[in-house]
Amino acid sequence: MTCHDEGMNSVAAQLTKDHQELHALLLCLAEDAKAPLPGTLQATWTTFEKRLLRHMETEEHCLLPLIELSDPAEFKRVRTEHARIRGLLTELGVAIELHTVREANISELIDLLEAHAKHENTTLYHMAESKLSAEAYAGIARLIKQGVGAAAAAVSGKTAAAKRHS
Repeated sequence: MTCHDEGMNSVAAQLTKDHQELHALLLCLAEDAKAPLPGTLQATWTTFEKRLLRHMETEEHCLLPLIELSDPAEFKRVRTEHARIRGLLTELGVAIELHTVREANISELIDLLEAHAKHENTTLYHMAESKLSAEAYAGIARLIKQGVGAAAAAVSGKTAAAKRHS
């Protein structure tokens, strides 16, 4: 195994693990919505939303630029799915805030995220692998391992700006 292989395996493994953890959080959210304890649903939602936004930001900043020119259809597909996911997140966040969340709302997001994660795990990560140098992969792996600080900061900034304007 070369450094390049180790780097991508690390990146793909970390992002795939992130998909699994996000799925687990989403299932917890579905459970919390059925019988919410005071503050539990909101706390789970906040954790889930931040992690999912950070995950998508990481992919958009680190992986999508690698395939934008070589496979514009795949680039557009992932960006379109990310936009749809963000739309559902907004709707779900409002429903949670207003205490009107329904199981169907969460189920729709679960279904979308399952299909999206499966596609990324089998397609996007492998396409990006062929475009990066070992050094670049190592950098992305470090970024992900460190909690994706840059992406988290970007998400925090956007979230804060959105709250100020609402």
